[in-house]
Amino acid sequence: MSEKFPNEENIPSLSDFKKEVAGLKKQEEENLNEDGTRKTAHFKEINPDELTEADQKLHRKLLSGELIVDELRNYQNKLSESGNQSQKDFSAYVANKLFIQMYKKKE
Repeated sequence: MSEKFPNEENIPSLSDFKKEVAGLKKQEEENLNEDGTRKTAHFKEINPDELTEADQKLHRKLLSGELIVDELRNYQNKLSESGNQSQKDFSAYVANKLFIQMYKKKE
């Protein structure tokens, strides 16, 4: 487990995770270009209430630097069969962040 979550007791609840995503969505809505358009649209269609513990786990692994591309792809493949649109959009956000992490490690 990562330093941010050294044991199960310190893992935020699913409710807290959903609040965190709602906060990220609000930040994105307020971060506009000069013409009033959004600078990013990761969270535009995401309903935080539709996210699950699996999404939370994926996000935790991203934040701790433990997420690998194959794991993300496997998760996204499962979502293509049975996930909701919010989960698919959130996994796309995670993918973007993962590729940024990978790029920074190469520098």
